[in-house]
Order: sequence, then C-alpha cells, then structure tokens
Amino acid sequence: MVLTLYSPKTHSLNQLRKLAEGLDPALAQVWPGQNKFERRCYELIREAYVKARYSRHYHITAEQLTWLEERIGVLREMVRERCEKRLAELHSAA
Repeated sequence: MVLTLYSPKTHSLNQLRKLAEGLDPALAQVWPGQNKFERRCYELIREAYVKARYSRHYHITAEQLTWLEERIGVLREMVRERCEKRLAELHSAA
C-alpha cells in the first residue's frame, strides 16, 4: 500500500507474497524454504488463516511456532524499514 497505493483484495498469502516480492525481491529471504522444516512452517502459516479457525485438525508444534515468530519479526522489520524510507521520500518530494 505504501509503495503502490494499492491494497489487494485477497487473503491468499501466496498471492500477497508474490506481489510483495515483486516490489522488493529482498523479501524472498524471509521465507527461505531451503529444507522440509522451513517449507512445512510456511505451509502452516499459509493454511492458518482458515484452518486454525475452523478445523480441529490444524496442528502446529512449539518449534514451528517459534520459527514462524522469528520469520514474522524479520518480515515486520524489513517492511517497516522500506515503508519508512518510502514515506520519507514522498515527504521530501512534496
């Protein structure tokens, strides 16, 4: 939204991820997917939007949750830095 003034009307994490990484390829490092554990954790967070609320079969381990929390922290920091930079650019141009 800060970079494009566009807010997609989707809850698909894969689609949102693709859009975000298209704007800033460095964001791809947030979800490395280099091994089965990392890919499984990403799948768990992707599925969590619906399954965690509506399915009794959704399960996540403490280890997976800890890894996801760390990655979300990295994502939050990267997005904050990029948004603040873009807002400063817009402010100085005005």
